[in-house]
Amino acid sequence: MKTLRLLSSAISILWALNANISVIFAQAPTTPKILFTSARDGNYEVYRMNPDGSEQVNITQHRANDMSAVWSPTGEQILFVSDRDGHRFFEDRDLYLMDPDGSNVRRVFKREASRNHPTWSPNGKRIAYEYIDLGTLKTTIHIATLDEQEEEPIVKGFYPTWSPDGTEIAYTTYLEGIGHTRRVTLIDIHTGKKKLLLPKKAMDWQNDPSWSPTGDKLVFSWNKNPLPPDHNPLIDPFPVVWEAKETIYMVNRDGTDLKQLVDEAGPAARSPTL
Repeated sequence: MKTLRLLSSAISILWALNANISVIFAQAPTTPKILFTSARDGNYEVYRMNPDGSEQVNITQHRANDMSAVWSPTGEQILFVSDRDGHRFFEDRDLYLMDPDGSNVRRVFKREASRNHPTWSPNGKRIAYEYIDLGTLKTTIHIATLDEQEEEPIVKGFYPTWSPDGTEIAYTTYLEGIGHTRRVTLIDIHTGKKKLLLPKKAMDWQNDPSWSPTGDKLVFSWNKNPLPPDHNPLIDPFPVVWEAKETIYMVNRDGTDLKQLVDEAGPAARSPTL
């Protein structure tokens, strides 16, 4: 009987330890969850929901603006943008991490700066993001290793997205000397070599690249229509009629087999994800 009592006590202790461990360590969701941003509560918040749109939960619940949330590759962390340390929305936007349920919020960097639009490396060890110089308002894409404070600028541009094989980052950049022209460009992480996704003659307004899960294709938004000849950027930087023609395209990684996925007729289509 004494042996049985000891065995029973040992089992009870193990159950208690397991219960405590499950509370201490963040758990990735057991079913797929979608992150999105909404201002339905009066300011921008990060929400989590099931793929069918059910169980929408505000996981940030903060008076600041929280947005641009992305899952880590393992689903154990969420990287997001917030102005919670300054509440000026632009100057004080920076990167934060939190657990899947919105707990354990912490800044990524000790040194304050304006950072935005984060993306994870496939192994979850590094991140890339926009770094805005508030003096010049120039935007550069930086790379950093998590849990380290060193930041490496790699290229001028914005909207970075890491390729699934980890070798390239697709991003948007201005072409020097061509006004408001934006182009989707790829940069090799190891060599720094850059290449345009489409030929240089394919002009005008390209934005928001996103990789397919296999990395062989990209989707992006594109307004390939020239601005009106009488366009005055000081009066109307982006005419409404012209903006409405931005739409979604898909192309192979090498720039071949370009396909328009959404018709130009109607409101603008932007920020695609595969």
